[in-house]
Amino acid sequence: MTSTKYSLGEAVKRRLNGGESKAASWADIREIYKAIEQVANSLLKTDYFKVTMQMGDTVPEGLMVATYENVPIERWRNTARLKLPANYIRLPHGLGVKYIGPQNLADGVNDLVSQFIPIPNGHSVLLNGQPMIESLLGDIGYEVDGGYAIFKDDITQPPNSITAAVVKLVVADFSTYKEYDYLPIPADMEAPIIEQVYQMFSGQRPPDKSDDPFALKAKQPAQ
Repeated sequence: MTSTKYSLGEAVKRRLNGGESKAASWADIREIYKAIEQVANSLLKTDYFKVTMQMGDTVPEGLMVATYENVPIERWRNTARLKLPANYIRLPHGLGVKYIGPQNLADGVNDLVSQFIPIPNGHSVLLNGQPMIESLLGDIGYEVDGGYAIFKDDITQPPNSITAAVVKLVVADFSTYKEYDYLPIPADMEAPIIEQVYQMFSGQRPPDKSDDPFALKAKQPAQ
């Protein structure tokens, strides 16, 4: 993940300038950055982060929940895992990873029904061989380790056969990211963002200098 407002904005400006390396001078980069924020929020279906924390726990202000769809689940060793699609805000009690659920069940199903069950880091080993506890936690549990969610079982195989997930991560509001900050977007979302922002500006014409009163005055012959 190496996308920044600068890299995306320069890609948009190159397209506006007909693919030349020199950026289109008429496009206001501040407006392009604002459009990038809007499109990213739309594609990630961001929503304000709302949670009641335990006494003594605090969270930063201006946090959002971003939704990433069709995140691949792969076989790994004797189980399965998915790579978390973006950097997220680490919060107490693992709340930075807000939700992980199966892609093929997510549409039209209540989140609390369809979600996989998070297991506190380091506790999955304690659950092995204790079927009563496992049944209380649900059939499919996962543990976040580094940049991955690692499942207790290989859910890519029957009877589950789940190979993609919906992941919801807590991220900062896109308006708070600076020009060169890495944005929490997956690599395959860069092209759609560039295309949509380009379409927003491609219908605009560069400013006509002939309408500039200062330019008109400069063209008038001296009296």
